[in-house]
Amino acid sequence: MNPSRKHRVCGVLAAACLLAAVTVPTVQRGLSLPSMSLSVSAAETTTYGDLTLLLYSDYVEVSDCNISATSVKIPSKMGGKPVRVIGERAFYGCTNLQSVTISENVQIIGDNAFAYCSALTELALPESVTAIGDSAFYGCSGLTSLPLPTQLLQIGTSAFDGCTGLTSLELPASVTTLGDNVFAGCTSLQQITVADGNSVFTSVDGVLLNQAQTTLIRYPIAKGGSSYTVPTTVTELAPFAFESCTSLTDIALPNMLRNIGAWALANTGLTALNMPNGVRAVEDHAFCACTALTDVKLSSNLQALGTGAFWGCTALSSVVLPSRLQSISYCLFYGCTNLRAVTVPASVQTIEDEAFSGNSNQIAVTVYTDSYAQEYFQNQIDYAVSQKFDPKYSLIPLDPPEIMKGDPNNNGVVEVEDAVLVLQTYAQQSAGLSVEISDAVFAAMDVDEDGKIAVEDAVKILTYYARKSAGLEASWDF
Repeated sequence: MNPSRKHRVCGVLAAACLLAAVTVPTVQRGLSLPSMSLSVSAAETTTYGDLTLLLYSDYVEVSDCNISATSVKIPSKMGGKPVRVIGERAFYGCTNLQSVTISENVQIIGDNAFAYCSALTELALPESVTAIGDSAFYGCSGLTSLPLPTQLLQIGTSAFDGCTGLTSLELPASVTTLGDNVFAGCTSLQQITVADGNSVFTSVDGVLLNQAQTTLIRYPIAKGGSSYTVPTTVTELAPFAFESCTSLTDIALPNMLRNIGAWALANTGLTALNMPNGVRAVEDHAFCACTALTDVKLSSNLQALGTGAFWGCTALSSVVLPSRLQSISYCLFYGCTNLRAVTVPASVQTIEDEAFSGNSNQIAVTVYTDSYAQEYFQNQIDYAVSQKFDPKYSLIPLDPPEIMKGDPNNNGVVEVEDAVLVLQTYAQQSAGLSVEISDAVFAAMDVDEDGKIAVEDAVKILTYYARKSAGLEASWDF
């Protein structure tokens, strides 16, 4: 990619982060409209007042509306056929629309159906509705309440994005599928509740989780309070879980946490990050635009940091990357204007473009001798000097760290995670996969010193850990 083009791409990312509270990219996860016997044959077009309708062989779809309309009534039938669908963008941009009466036959509200109907203050959805499409009510800032039908099954990605007047919303017991970022930009939303009997979702103190309480789906933007403790059962923060919760300055993450989703904590008031050591992956833009974040402690088992994960964290001055990290991703610290010190482990084998761009300071990079990072940053320095530029980086080389026996994740403690790492490595090797580990990590895994990594090594590590945890003397001589 051309360097100037790469810079423009990061600029686009910058703009996206800055507008995170208003509109952010989303990824639909398996959402599809409910099964209906809808015709795909050619439709006949007709009108009904301000509405344009498409008449198919067995149903009717509302396809368009006069953009100046202030009040419309959707008929229950047209030409003897039931009106089943409010189509994609049917009322899109009808900014004068104040009132819509929807007939009982309507089952599907399509993508962007009521997007930007900003004058719409209330809407009664009939009990027949079973699916709400992507961005269906995007930008309906006048809506203060929206009771959802008790037969509703699916709600699409960003369905209520920009509904700034909504203060609460209840998911019916029937809802089983939610797209990503359903409540983005709902800046007045104080609680999300779930009706009794829902088998997929639950609400704890107004916070939306899955029924097993292993995934935190959404913390309402206007819930209030400066601190929050994530339930101990949670293993995943879903994409956009806390996005734009600017009042939250302290979020306590549980030890069971394993994954932090895309944009999960973006644009929050977080001042410090103490990431549990169980976290393995942080997805794209997870901490984007956390402008108050000054203190970051990353999981010792972290293997992946997504694109732009810390973009725009303007108060962050230093960071130590964990010893198992394999790559420094694209635009990882883009726009971290106060960043002055970074420690890069020997495990890093890839440093992607623009990782530290948007920062005029010289960054002191601590690297290990003969590591990929040392070679990469030295090349950057040499090129700058050859072009008579001031180098963006200075190097602080260190001798490779010693790794304690039984501690392959090199966090200074023999623990269950070390045994898990041994088992993962053993499984990969047994499957014929290539596993790149240093001699020092191999020695830390091979606790029985038989020259191979096997289940027995994991058992010994667990035994050592169990004895240590019980206050007993622990050694490798057993």
